[in-house]
Amino acid sequence: MTASYEKTFRASFDRESFIARVRNLVTNKNFSCSKEDDVIVILTNPNLFSWGEKIKIQFIENNIVRVKSKCVLKTQIFDWGKNRRNVKMICELA
Repeated sequence: MTASYEKTFRASFDRESFIARVRNLVTNKNFSCSKEDDVIVILTNPNLFSWGEKIKIQFIENNIVRVKSKCVLKTQIFDWGKNRRNVKMICELA
């Protein structure tokens, strides 16, 4: 089982404003970003502790957002809190 963390929350901005903030974060952090169906997918960069994480952002309703961060390496069981920090980083944009 791959290490992951997920949270659903209410954004204080409308959907388009939140997406603009996500794009700005992706640019500033030099992450990769794509869109799969109605889900924004962000790939973080590998570092000393992991091969990177995949962050999925899904809009359930206009201001309800589900964020899930999961380690890219399927055999990585421990993430040392990295997935939780990734989700927190996205939640702080709202």
